[in-house]
Amino acid sequence: MDRLTQLQDALDQLATQFYSAIGFIDAHHGNEPIEGQVPMDSENGNIDMEAVQKELAADLVVKFKQIDLLIQRLPGLGVSETEQIERMSQLNKEIKAASEEQNEAVKRQNTLKSRIDNLILDLANEMGD
Repeated sequence: MDRLTQLQDALDQLATQFYSAIGFIDAHHGNEPIEGQVPMDSENGNIDMEAVQKELAADLVVKFKQIDLLIQRLPGLGVSETEQIERMSQLNKEIKAASEEQNEAVKRQNTLKSRIDNLILDLANEMGD
């Protein structure tokens, strides 16, 4: 998987974590009752919301660190435009050289194949006589 895809996946995961964290906190935040009223949700007393919020925040921090690391590993970061252009030019030259090598290899292959075909035909003709 390339780095940009990894970065996109990490950002998608971060968005999902944000959404889930906000949904959980919203559902379990435990509203404070107005003086003299009975709390509406008594089950929230079983959840340590401060601990949960710290854990959710820690998970988000870990994901941010992963994203930061992926960003730092992106090619071209900290490299000038001129250096990037020179690198691309060098890579283009390498691609052309490799393509020429491949074309030569294909020509050699076709020549050898033709010679083998001729040898097989000659041998078949001799055996037929």
